Amino acid sequence: MSTTEEALKKALEQKSDEIRVRGDALQRMVEEAVRNALGGVYKDQESGTANTARPAERPSERYSEKVVSVEEAVPKAGDRSFSWINGINFIAASLKLKIGDPKKGAILFSSSIRGEGTTTICSNVAMAEAKMISGNVLLMDCNPKHPDIHKQFKIEPSPGLTDVLLKKIKWEDAVRKSNRKNLFILPFGQAISDPFSLWGQGIMERVLGSMREVFEKIIMDGPPILSGPDAGMIAPHVDNVVLIIKANTTRREVVERAIGHLSLQKDILGVVYNQQVFKIPQFIYKRLK
Repeated sequence: MSTTEEALKKALEQKSDEIRVRGDALQRMVEEAVRNALGGVYKDQESGTANTARPAERPSERYSEKVVSVEEAVPKAGDRSFSWINGINFIAASLKLKIGDPKKGAILFSSSIRGEGTTTICSNVAMAEAKMISGNVLLMDCNPKHPDIHKQFKIEPSPGLTDVLLKKIKWEDAVRKSNRKNLFILPFGQAISDPFSLWGQGIMERVLGSMREVFEKIIMDGPPILSGPDAGMIAPHVDNVVLIIKANTTRREVVERAIGHLSLQKDILGVVYNQQVFKIPQFIYKRLK
């Protein structure tokens, strides 16, 4: 090896050592920055002790990282007919106009019997409301026998509403934030054998009162009216009730009986006629009506 080659080799080795030293220093700086950002939550590798101190957390931030994708529950616009999308938007706009006062935003959606599409309507209306208003919207599962919100969004059912009402967790820690602007989700929570006792202890009213300070609209997926006393127990705590009726399926006498039961607790704000089939083109049907 010539003298020139040896000098070049030495220079390259020296440069490599300098780069390695700078890299180690940079790594230490990055590690220190990460420790500071995490508020000191790290394990000291040399001493083997853990520092568990955490910065104070505001209530509104507790669910900020629990993001739920609503694409699982509601197909994209192209997968639904124009009449479906238009109908959902019409329901959301009607609620906004009829209610008016943002302090009256707790709305219970219910039906006469099971299988009339309450959960699907609730999920879509909540999404439409979140796009329409500037405030936050909460979609909450209040159906003890058949809680389906967590199934629609493919999330864990607990923690949820029951865990909050049983005082096991604060509602801020149970709410999930979705990937849609202003939309939040609260599943039903752990299954309980006697949900009837939860509705009448005043806890529901206090929880809703606290939620009203954060959410402009609270869309509640309620149980069927004729399946038990739950809907009637929840109704006094909400501001409005919307009844879902499955077209050409639910009998008139059943609907009348359901309205009679619920009207003892709360007047019905409006009715959604779900899955109506037009045997002639819809624009002609409207003219004939």
